[in-house]
Amino acid sequence: MLVSEKTKVLNEDCDSTVDFTSSVIGDFGKWQLRMSVMMSLLRFPVAWFLLEIIFLAPPQRFWCQKPESFEVYSDAEWREICCPVKPCHYYLNENILFDNNTLFILQKRNNPCVIYDPDVLKNDPDFDRRFMPVVDCPKFVYDKQVFNSTITSEWDLVCSRFWLVHLSQCSMMCGVLLGGVVFGGMADKHGRKNLLMICIAIQAVTSFVLAAVFAFWQFLLVRFILALASGGIDIQQQLEKDVLDIALCRAQGYDKPRQCQVSMEGCNEKSENVTCFGTVEKLYSFFSSSTQKWQLLKEKTGKKLKRLSDIRWSAHYKSVTVVKENIETIVSSLEHFQDPTKANLRVDTKSGANLLLPAVCDFTFLTYIQFWFSILKEVNLVQQYLQSPKMTLDTGIIKLNTLNEYLVTERTTIVDNVVTFGIKKSNDMDINVEKQGRRKVKRTMPDESAHDAGLSIKKNNVGQCMNA
Repeated sequence: MLVSEKTKVLNEDCDSTVDFTSSVIGDFGKWQLRMSVMMSLLRFPVAWFLLEIIFLAPPQRFWCQKPESFEVYSDAEWREICCPVKPCHYYLNENILFDNNTLFILQKRNNPCVIYDPDVLKNDPDFDRRFMPVVDCPKFVYDKQVFNSTITSEWDLVCSRFWLVHLSQCSMMCGVLLGGVVFGGMADKHGRKNLLMICIAIQAVTSFVLAAVFAFWQFLLVRFILALASGGIDIQQQLEKDVLDIALCRAQGYDKPRQCQVSMEGCNEKSENVTCFGTVEKLYSFFSSSTQKWQLLKEKTGKKLKRLSDIRWSAHYKSVTVVKENIETIVSSLEHFQDPTKANLRVDTKSGANLLLPAVCDFTFLTYIQFWFSILKEVNLVQQYLQSPKMTLDTGIIKLNTLNEYLVTERTTIVDNVVTFGIKKSNDMDINVEKQGRRKVKRTMPDESAHDAGLSIKKNNVGQCMNA
């Protein structure tokens, strides 16, 4: 029985089964609603801590503090005379006439990070600003009309210290990431409820401590610990919701053929497979290299060739299926581009068609196309189920075991069908089955003809592919 037939029977059996857990605890009701709401409340603090940087370090106007010797000036006058103009920062405001008699409306923006030397400015206010030395601002004043206190104003995180604002957010995200890894593993060892209560306690304590720290580096450390607890709460709540063991949460390669190759040793038995898939990829590259070739193939077949993918079984299945179902049309298209009488064809197009035609019109290629179509069809059915949101672990295991049983028990049938398909397709396309190139055909039985011996060797090659 094929995997697809067994899957149909299995799905019918699964639909008729009764969920005994639901029959015992009941369907979704008031208790489940109350517990869902209570569990969702744990996510609110995580969102607060991730978004609090918007209020901890908002954009805030600032300027250099006015020295005592300049108390006679107002704050606006002080900002105007002390700060150099920031290069290339002008905004529309006042009229300035340039040499080319063009009128612009501009406003200069001052650079609050540096000021003119107060000593020089005090002694000679009319000194040419182009030659006046500048010094770093020793202390800043912040606009507190919107936010009275922020980490920016608390620890002067402006100018050369502005990068510390981003560092605080990085420490928060690193803590959330590390908390999910550390507390996720500890939860399965010591119990999820116990670790959840510990994380909630850490989160509550560090929240108050965070508001009382006096130094920026203390702020970073406490916020990192707070993020650890937040990450632990988040990952444990998700594991509890999905009923998962953290030890089973690892990357799965059920749809990655390249990962499966590590268990195979040697390449000789798979050399024909490499040639088969290589020819399929070359066909795609040939027809997709120009609009003319692609359009001709599409008009004849009504379909498009699919490109192989190194990491997906489904891509292999689609690409092989199109070639297998439209092999005669593909050959006809190659012969069209091989025709030497067509002067409008490029030389590389003709040479490419000349190279591909012998590779496609080959008994070995036809048999391997049918072979991989048969195998990948069943593999694709299983891998599609394994990627389905409705996939269950028990059913997935049954499908994988069924696929393995199919590959073992139906091996002889697969090989016989493949060779039969190759012979029939070769006869339809007038391909010489006995042609072996430089390899000599050796008789394997005293009463066996050269033709039968050649087919036996080809059948044996396909059988070796099953072993690989």
